[in-house]
Amino acid sequence: MAKRSFTKKSQMLRARRKRSRQRNLEQPESQGVSQWRGLAASQPGFSTRTPMLSRISPDLIASLGRVQGNHHVLGVLPTVQREKEISTPVDKKIKPNKDGSVTMDVNGTSVMIRPDGRTGNKAMTGKAETSIHIAHYKFPNALTQKGKVVAFKGNITITHNFTIRTIYGPKVTAQSKSAYGRGTTKEDIAAGHTSLGFHEGNHGLDFIAYLKNNPLPKFEGMVGMSVKEYKAAMAAYSAAMNSYMIAIDNASEQKTDCVGEKAHFCITKSTE
Repeated sequence: MAKRSFTKKSQMLRARRKRSRQRNLEQPESQGVSQWRGLAASQPGFSTRTPMLSRISPDLIASLGRVQGNHHVLGVLPTVQREKEISTPVDKKIKPNKDGSVTMDVNGTSVMIRPDGRTGNKAMTGKAETSIHIAHYKFPNALTQKGKVVAFKGNITITHNFTIRTIYGPKVTAQSKSAYGRGTTKEDIAAGHTSLGFHEGNHGLDFIAYLKNNPLPKFEGMVGMSVKEYKAAMAAYSAAMNSYMIAIDNASEQKTDCVGEKAHFCITKSTE
């Protein structure tokens, strides 16, 4: 194969801004698109003359919507051709979706594992990537009066949806030999588990195990908070999700890349 490099670092998310003509506080969405949706009209008993929260600054909007952390080797996912197989092992009892993906519940969180993809992008030559991505999420729709949060409209729970997928670049397939990490340990070799597909599948299993064993951050925003406190709670939650996504990636790196014949970046990090 062209390279002994099969990295897995997750693609994180970018933020963009969308202006709104509404003067109500709008709720940020994470993972790439940071939009602010308007609050509903005043509830009974609320004075229609009482102003809602003012628009949050664009810089804050962007910071809340952007997940910092490790990036995909290409920065963005390449255009891919869908494969039939899924490298990440899944329970055969789970009925696949029409598109071949498999959806499961992990601690109340939806996790979709998509069929493997293949790209002809030269930057992916000799490489494979297994990434976990988080879909847009919305903060509770807060209603305010006189500078304080007085109620929430609609769902007050932040829900999350994750997607796991493996993409293979030119000159490699799931049957290629793993160059490092899982697939190179004594136990893996003895069991005949030496393929790149086995290696990448372990990244997927790592992600699922991390979600199962590590609860997602808790949003601390609540009724009675001042506008400033509520903004701070949103920012704190976004920061916590940043940290969570970095942690899930690093945990998989240690379990799947930095065992057996360790990846070069494992050795580099250990000497820093």
